[in-house]
Amino acid sequence: MTPSTSWRSERGAVIGHLPLLFDGTTCRLGRLVVDRGARRRGIGGRLLGLAEAEARSAGAECIVLNAQTRARGVYRAAGYTEGGETFMSAGIEHIRMERPLA
Repeated sequence: MTPSTSWRSERGAVIGHLPLLFDGTTCRLGRLVVDRGARRRGIGGRLLGLAEAEARSAGAECIVLNAQTRARGVYRAAGYTEGGETFMSAGIEHIRMERPLA
């Protein structure tokens, strides 16, 4: 089972989800998903904070992810920096981003 963080509505429905994959001291974040009707409420940022706490408690020293370029502002605001060139994945432009935890 892959560790993840989730955010639920007041009614208990999952409205945000973020899987975490560990490889040694690196935590790779999977696709951050927030329900369309729940966006722009800070849920993505809160999920990133929960993921960081989980990664730290698991001994990770760095978090990496592939961000859709249109969403990179969310990751920048959470302290992630871009690295490398943009690339296409599933027809969407992405860029690698990372954040040291140590």
